[in-house]
Amino acid sequence: MRLLLDECVPRPLLRDLTGHDAHHVVEMGWSSKRNGKLLALMLAECFAVHGRSEFALSAELASERHCRRRRRSEVLMSSFPSRPFTLRSPLPAADLLARLRAATEKPRWVHRSHRHRIFQGIIDGNRFDVRRIIHERNSNLPRIVGTVIATAEGASIVGTMRPQPWVRPFLVGWLTFATLACLATVFIQAVIREFHLFPTIVSTAMLGIGIGALRYQPRDFFRQTAFEIRALAELVEASGVEWAKSVTSDD
Repeated sequence: MRLLLDECVPRPLLRDLTGHDAHHVVEMGWSSKRNGKLLALMLAECFAVHGRSEFALSAELASERHCRRRRRSEVLMSSFPSRPFTLRSPLPAADLLARLRAATEKPRWVHRSHRHRIFQGIIDGNRFDVRRIIHERNSNLPRIVGTVIATAEGASIVGTMRPQPWVRPFLVGWLTFATLACLATVFIQAVIREFHLFPTIVSTAMLGIGIGALRYQPRDFFRQTAFEIRALAELVEASGVEWAKSVTSDD
């Protein structure tokens, strides 16, 4: 049997493993390998495991995969954030919903008149999906998606500030197209062995605009959430807002 002793196992133990083809990770030059790479090397060399149980090894590998997925999620979260919140109001739930309905009109693409309500959107029972009415186009203007819950002191609004549903696919599509355009430009110029300035500038500028928008979007989104929550809090006479940890958008 081929045995590989882990770093936690003393190397002198090799002398006691007579009758086995025993090696130590330091001897094999694998002391700096992470568990995933180490396991692949062990399987390739037909080693058995000594010094840790198969369950522990599987758990550590699963933990590494979880950490990698979490890092990818954090990158996504930073690019497409949302902000869960809770508002507590002294108003009864029925009165709070009545105020919200009175301050909300049906969604429209353009508001030419300055005589309008505070929000536009949909209110269905105790649930709502609204956004503040402004007179300029702003793709980072958050949607307020929430639920009104009756409490002993009045009512609470439990909701989330979310990006517009088309922001994520638009940015991802733009970056994908710009990246492919850059690669195609480089490839074609390499094949024909000629350098053309215009397509190089255009494809590079498109990629730069996409990266800049991806970096700018979270900052402007969080800035806009302050205006949204202030308008909603004043409407329902809330004393303050409780922000929860930001998560990725569901839309």
